[in-house]
Amino acid sequence: MSTPCVVRDFGCQPYAHVQEEMEQWAQSARSSEIWVGEHPLVVSRGVRAHRDKGPWPFPSVRSSRGGLLTLHLPGQLVLYPLCRMGSSWDLNHFVFVLEETVINYLNQWGIAAYRCAGLHGVYTRFGKISSLGLRVRRSAVIHGLSLNLCCSLLPFQQIVSCGQNQIPVTNLAAHGIFPMISSVKKELVALFLNTLSS
Repeated sequence: MSTPCVVRDFGCQPYAHVQEEMEQWAQSARSSEIWVGEHPLVVSRGVRAHRDKGPWPFPSVRSSRGGLLTLHLPGQLVLYPLCRMGSSWDLNHFVFVLEETVINYLNQWGIAAYRCAGLHGVYTRFGKISSLGLRVRRSAVIHGLSLNLCCSLLPFQQIVSCGQNQIPVTNLAAHGIFPMISSVKKELVALFLNTLSS
């Protein structure tokens, strides 16, 4: 991803609508973009979630990203770096960059954040705070990461998030931190671009 790039703040839009737009972007000739925003309450069912049929007390939608179940809701920020893959592209490194972006952001708040061996996402002493799921489509990467800021944690107790029923889900609010979502968007985008280029 070259800089500068287009950054789109889509506000709070339904997951299915944003996913459809990502699929359309992947089929176009547009250059790399970064999308940030939130989704209304919904369970997204990744390509490995064919056995997870619910029922859940809230809506669900099929997702083209990898992985299992993930919950989206207001107060959770999503960052979707839509990238064109070159011949030397390393998808594993891209996953590392996304996780490192969240780790660096949390470290700025004095939160010790880390990866768990064999698992994607970012964790703190209270549990999982960030999830990650990608999809390669026509040599383009879509989807991205979610970071729990001030979202309710109660709905997470009603699904097995990412297949990890032994790991609780947490958010920034549980750490006593309540940043403005608008500022988190700007900081995450800047950290992602800086981490990707370093």
